Amino acid sequence: METIAERIATSAIEALRKEFDVAIEKVVEKMKSHFTMELTEAVDHIYRRLDSVEQRLTVLEQKPDEHNGNEGMDVLKQEILEAKVVANDTEQYTRRHNIRILGLANQNDDYKECVVDFLKNKLKIQNIDKTDLEAAHPLPKRNKELSTDNGSQSVRTKPAVIVSFHSRDLRDRVIRQRRLLKGRNQTIIEDLTMLNVQTLNRARNSPEIVKTWTWNGRIYGINKDGQTLFIRPFQPINQCTVIS
Repeated sequence: METIAERIATSAIEALRKEFDVAIEKVVEKMKSHFTMELTEAVDHIYRRLDSVEQRLTVLEQKPDEHNGNEGMDVLKQEILEAKVVANDTEQYTRRHNIRILGLANQNDDYKECVVDFLKNKLKIQNIDKTDLEAAHPLPKRNKELSTDNGSQSVRTKPAVIVSFHSRDLRDRVIRQRRLLKGRNQTIIEDLTMLNVQTLNRARNSPEIVKTWTWNGRIYGINKDGQTLFIRPFQPINQCTVIS
């Protein structure tokens, strides 16, 4: 009888432990989501404040000042740019579990199921289900203006889905497997901040850069001399850090 009682007690304790673990996990996920939302809102507020200060500086520059030269303004502008980079890095950190899938069309409202099917069939990632995804939702389509010989032309962008994973390792695995999409209509990219997108486009359009890519929200490029550069916002290409 004692052995049976011990088994019953052990089984009950194990069941309670599992329930406790599940409850803790749910609370942690809610806290993480709440923290990420608050952090994003704080970063947006910082951006707005910095933009406001920058606009005021621009106005002041246009007014002659007999007592102060442009040196003080230049210092303030540099400090604003540095603060924007810090805010950008913080915002990018909140996206560290995210990817964007371009060209992924969905026939129903269950985007998690659509993403899981896509990852299984196209990227050959089999040990994945909807519980591995924190969120998956479509991004609004936008019109992109392209210049042609007959003037500008409005082109509808591809449908896009933003996906957030619970596991950073799984997210990185998906990024590595995206090479299997070569030649297909779908593309997987990192979820970059607006400033990092602008920095990436600046590097791509630079005549000094022959190749660009991103990893973990950081932007890299190879210049004409074959050097690998770490490219930061607002940084001239010839001043970027050479890492190899």
